[in-house]
Amino acid sequence: MRTDSYASILGAVATVLDLADARSFAVRDSNHGLTLDLVDGRGERHAIDLSVADVAELISWAESRSDRAMGGARGIAGRDEGALHAFLERHTLVGAL
Repeated sequence: MRTDSYASILGAVATVLDLADARSFAVRDSNHGLTLDLVDGRGERHAIDLSVADVAELISWAESRSDRAMGGARGIAGRDEGALHAFLERHTLVGAL
């Protein structure tokens, strides 16, 4: 039986958000899996319900995509920091020094 960590689940969801050029998003846990609400790069709203099987398939797809892009190497090195920069520009971190 396969078990996945939050990191692998959220990493797969992050890949989808990157491909949709998401401007804003929310990920909610539900009884059947995950619900992903997002506003894409064109400003259109989407609500995507993912079953547990869908999430498992998404993780496998994202991992294979990542392996191809990094030549088999895993890790944070070489990832695009632009997404983090854009996120930080859109949000004010309360209590940040």
